[in-house]
Amino acid sequence: EEVKGYVQGRDEDKTVLEGLRGRVSKAEVAVADLTAENEGLKNQFKANNDELSVHKAKRLNAKSEVQKVVKQLTKIKKEHEEVVEYLDYTVVGRLDTVGKEVEGLVRGFSFCVEMLCKEKGVKA
Repeated sequence: EEVKGYVQGRDEDKTVLEGLRGRVSKAEVAVADLTAENEGLKNQFKANNDELSVHKAKRLNAKSEVQKVVKQLTKIKKEHEEVVEYLDYTVVGRLDTVGKEVEGLVRGFSFCVEMLCKEKGVKA
């Protein structure tokens, strides 16, 4: 009877052990699946990170280009202001001078006409 109980106990232990082995095998498969999924996520994260780095580099490059254009526009604006100032000074100054010269010529011409008219006895 004792031997029979012992054998029966061993059979039950074998059954339990087989059940545990089955569960361990399923757990190993689940761990392998999760490991593969984790690797996939790591790779996706790295790819996303690389893409983000590329976009950051493009944004910095675009920002640099914009700064260059702004600098060039500022330079052009300053040159334009200098040209306008120069033209204002020279053209307006020259126009004043020409205007005075024309006034002098007109006065001189008027004087000459008056003198000729007096000489000829004609009213101007």
